[in-house]
Amino acid sequence: TGGTFLGAANLPLGAQTLYGTVRLGPDTSDVEDRPALLNRYAGYHYSDTYINIFSHTHVFGAGIVDYGNVGIFPIQVDNNDNLQHMIA
Repeated sequence: TGGTFLGAANLPLGAQTLYGTVRLGPDTSDVEDRPALLNRYAGYHYSDTYINIFSHTHVFGAGIVDYGNVGIFPIQVDNNDNLQHMIA
């Protein structure tokens, strides 16, 4: 279609389990801490500069952001105060 809404690919990057029951992959955005965007159906867009989370339920070929993912992201904190700040 040539547009970013319908013209975006939706093939998830990342590893998957047998039969695709779990697909671990990055969810990215062009702004830090932004939720999933409509033109990132598979969670990833090549032009993005931020990896927000890694989620487990990317839909293959469906063309929709779905499931209300709970993501994981490995971090390192220097002390308990920094950890409390991140949780709050």
